[in-house]
Amino acid sequence: MNDSALSLLSTLAVHSTLLLAAGWAIGRAVGERHPRLAEAAWRSALLLPLLTAPAALLLAALPSAMTAAAPAAAAAMETPGIPLRPANPIIAATTPVSTVPMSSTRPPAVTATPAAAAPNVHRLPAPDAGGWRIDADAARWLLHGWLAAAIALLLMTLSGVGGVIRLRRSARLRAAPAPLQRQADALAGTLHLSRAPRLAIHDGIASPLALPGALIVLPRWCLGLGAPQQRALLGHELAHLQRADPLWRIADRAVLAVLCWQPLAWLALRRLDALAERDCDAVAARLLGSGRPLAECLAICVGRSAARRAPRLAVAMAARDSEVVRRVQRLLKEKTMPASSWSTRQRRLFGAAAASLSALLAIAGGVAVTVDARADVVQLEYRGRGDSVRLVDIDGDRRIEMALSGRIDISDDERRIDAMADGARLQIEQAAAGIERELRLRGRAGSIERDYRIDGTVRPFDADAEAWLAQMIATLYRSGGYDAERRAQRLLQRDGAAGLLDEIARIDADHVRGIYLGVTFESTALTPAQLDRAIELMHAIGSDFELRRTLTRAIASPRLAAGQRSRVLAVSGRIGSDFERVETLLVATPLLAGDAALLAAWSESAAGIDSGFERRRLLQHALGQAPDDALLDHALRLAAAIDSDFEKRSVLDAAAPLVTGRAAALPGYVDVARTIGSDFELRTALQRLIRQGPLERTVAEAILDLGGQIDSDFERRQILVALAAAMPADAGLIERYRRLLRDMGSFERGEAERALGRFAAR
Repeated sequence: MNDSALSLLSTLAVHSTLLLAAGWAIGRAVGERHPRLAEAAWRSALLLPLLTAPAALLLAALPSAMTAAAPAAAAAMETPGIPLRPANPIIAATTPVSTVPMSSTRPPAVTATPAAAAPNVHRLPAPDAGGWRIDADAARWLLHGWLAAAIALLLMTLSGVGGVIRLRRSARLRAAPAPLQRQADALAGTLHLSRAPRLAIHDGIASPLALPGALIVLPRWCLGLGAPQQRALLGHELAHLQRADPLWRIADRAVLAVLCWQPLAWLALRRLDALAERDCDAVAARLLGSGRPLAECLAICVGRSAARRAPRLAVAMAARDSEVVRRVQRLLKEKTMPASSWSTRQRRLFGAAAASLSALLAIAGGVAVTVDARADVVQLEYRGRGDSVRLVDIDGDRRIEMALSGRIDISDDERRIDAMADGARLQIEQAAAGIERELRLRGRAGSIERDYRIDGTVRPFDADAEAWLAQMIATLYRSGGYDAERRAQRLLQRDGAAGLLDEIARIDADHVRGIYLGVTFESTALTPAQLDRAIELMHAIGSDFELRRTLTRAIASPRLAAGQRSRVLAVSGRIGSDFERVETLLVATPLLAGDAALLAAWSESAAGIDSGFERRRLLQHALGQAPDDALLDHALRLAAAIDSDFEKRSVLDAAAPLVTGRAAALPGYVDVARTIGSDFELRTALQRLIRQGPLERTVAEAILDLGGQIDSDFERRQILVALAAAMPADAGLIERYRRLLRDMGSFERGEAERALGRFAAR
């Protein structure tokens, strides 16, 4: 029996059930109103278990790996131990091990006192094993059945891929007529496809097919359709290519092979296919302004579907099992099918929710599987990560290694271990000045078992050993980070902020230092001198991740006095990672209003962000916080330095509602727009500004001025037509409008001139 494979299967069952049930609930709740959100929920629920299940098992296995069984040296203790270094097998087999009861008093050295005789014994509850027990043969058949079904479905998927490849290479494929290819190219430009599609005709298929590699295969009967029907058909198939559906179809079925035993996975696959067809129908209907031409194409496809089946993994417009009747009814509605929209905010919220749920499942744990050969049963236990510390510190000839698994209680003076939970293990090994020391501790039945050795020889746990253990406990705290939050709070209450800062100065580990500093900022007010020292200690943190974690806790603390927060935020300029710096600045953004010093520190740090994506992410967040004029001005100046036209335009989209009615902000908006080289991105940004409502003269003048730098007649016409509907009836504006028409083509110029008709009618 392969325990690891059965553990993976069991964990997949738990995680896939939870995630797919969540996907089903979201799909039922929002499917009709937000089909793209429903599609994202179903696809995430289908794919994420393949990530969360292995991650959960890996995280759950870490404590066990650190407390793996030692060789024969630990046999006398009847505890596996942690094999940092092999012990002397002869000594280990002949020397008794001391057993000390868990007591709040100082334990005697090298005694064997029964736990029941201890006067003040503090017993920690034993962990509950729990779990399920199933017959080993049944588990074995379950595992083998899963593997057989998964392999069979994977072979079917590969066979489908082979069918697609054979169709692409078929000698019966021939190029589509040139007018049809030109029409497809034009539609591809409208949909902004990154790769030009290739059309081909095949006599042996009944339905249009979208294949990987931007290939669309059409049946012969498509050549006899009218122009609207051909345009609708091509729009539908191009939408499949835009969404990468041919590749997703292969990937989804490969995932289904792994989750073949999960009924909800099969439901997810059907829903994903249906939602993809619905979205592509909406795109085609929007391109034509009506769904009727596509509905007519579907009717023809249904009538010819019995002629010959398409390859299994090709995306057919009218597959046998698709909801064709429902699709036709939806297309024939009087109102054009709306495009499925999903705002950036919705995508971001969904991504954050999916990531949080995945992390929660991974951290929560996996199903641990062990086989009891004597009872011929399999034990399954759903478990997560326990308390654990693993420390390796090597400096020249000095070496310290520690491994802790489970809960331990350390005395208030931090010099001894008073109690250990049943099954908890601690192993410490030190080599220094030519002397090797090793201590193994294990909690068993309310007592602590000790095995202390110097140079491999068992020694009594005397005063010298206790003094050495006190030093190791300090290392466990300062380098290992054990119980960091609670210890920092205890030190703060006992020694105040100055004492806690003294302790932080003794800590070298970035992670541990960051935790202690976070507690310092969150739990007490600091004097100017103490703040200077805390900032100096933060400068010693080398990890961008740990510095970001420390800064976010500090910046959000209500304990900071006026002016202190800006000094703390200035430390973010040391963060080299753009992502970590943005995460820090996001925490400070809601606090910027009315704080000029904090805004200056925020803007200076943001100016050091090189990634256009990360800078745009920060600025969009800032503009979504109802910013005042000062923050809006800083955000626009920061946006002008972004290299990517897309990222700039995205910032302008967020700024457009804020510029309307704020005359002082318009020049900054125009300065950013002038740096956009893409006609498409500039047109999109200006259209967003126009949609804010009736335009003031200054805004209309700025749009006309920017429209002059658009070279594409199509994009310029789009701007002018939209502007004509929103600008005021001003003779000077109309004259400037007409000046932009002079070097345009006749068709585009006529469309833009026609848009001025509303002024003539008035």
